[in-house]
Amino acid sequence: MSKEVKNRNKELEEMKREYQNVEADGAVREALEQRMRQAKKDKARMRRSRMRKLGISAAAVLCVLVILPNSSAGIANAMGRLPVVGGLFRVVTFRDYHTEDEHYYAEVAVPQIDSESDMGAQADLQTEADTTAVREDGQETEEQNPDEADAEGGTEMQAEDDRTATDVVNKSVEEYTNELIARFEQEVSDIGEGYQGLDVDYEVLTDTDSWFTLRLNVVETAASGYEYAKYYHINKALDQVVTLPDLFEEDSDYVTRISDYIAGEMRRRMQEDDSLSYFIDSEEAFADDDFKQIKEEQNFYFDQDGQLVIAFDEYEVAPGYMGTVEFKIPDEIISDILVLRP
Repeated sequence: MSKEVKNRNKELEEMKREYQNVEADGAVREALEQRMRQAKKDKARMRRSRMRKLGISAAAVLCVLVILPNSSAGIANAMGRLPVVGGLFRVVTFRDYHTEDEHYYAEVAVPQIDSESDMGAQADLQTEADTTAVREDGQETEEQNPDEADAEGGTEMQAEDDRTATDVVNKSVEEYTNELIARFEQEVSDIGEGYQGLDVDYEVLTDTDSWFTLRLNVVETAASGYEYAKYYHINKALDQVVTLPDLFEEDSDYVTRISDYIAGEMRRRMQEDDSLSYFIDSEEAFADDDFKQIKEEQNFYFDQDGQLVIAFDEYEVAPGYMGTVEFKIPDEIISDILVLRP
């Protein structure tokens, strides 16, 4: 592919980004609405298929897990919509946000991770509630120990430090999805007669005895779509939330190593396939937007073979027609500095 064609692709992508801010009307809006309706149907069909495949494994795990559906209405409701079961972690949809109109559509599934220790804590709370004595007037007979009252402040201050890795991820997921919903609602208010769409779902990529990875998939739709993802990783053995820097020796220049490999891989792919295009080696006018290096906390995950995969959002390193882009990093590039992996 010539540089002229590549540069034209980049110009078209820039025009597309600008057009996302323009109100969609008439035939454009009708086409978008049709796409969203079809996407909803496809999504529902995929979820039903996933549930059928998971039915046997879910039943097997439920036989050995202690489940407390009556501990709260929220837990019972979430457990009733159990999409993924694996290892000692259970992922449930604890909130479904849905809104729809001729000018907008949103479907947001917010996940929550429950670990074995979380379920044990729920059991302890339920036992404590059940054993609290109650007088005829309905007031609890148990009096608070003064020492316990004095310690309450310290306990609250320690609560933040006592959070498990699943607590941290759950809080982050909730805050992130709340931000997406708030932004969507604001854009719907601002856009008037235009079209706005938001679709958020999730997928468990890894759930072994030692490692857990959850991915949030986000698609925002205006005049065109924008697809991106957010990854959450937990080292179960250490009860630690993991980001990319945690995988490598301290002060190791993993960013340069991985970036150099990806840049070379971009060039190799484009040379072998003229239909592929990445933001690299552009003419001077477009050079500022070229890929230079990954972010320190770039999105990543480990595939089924245990290899590191670096993930980019749509438009991040390539034109929109390329969608989201991934690069598998060979072990020989990073093995001498890699200190943590599933």
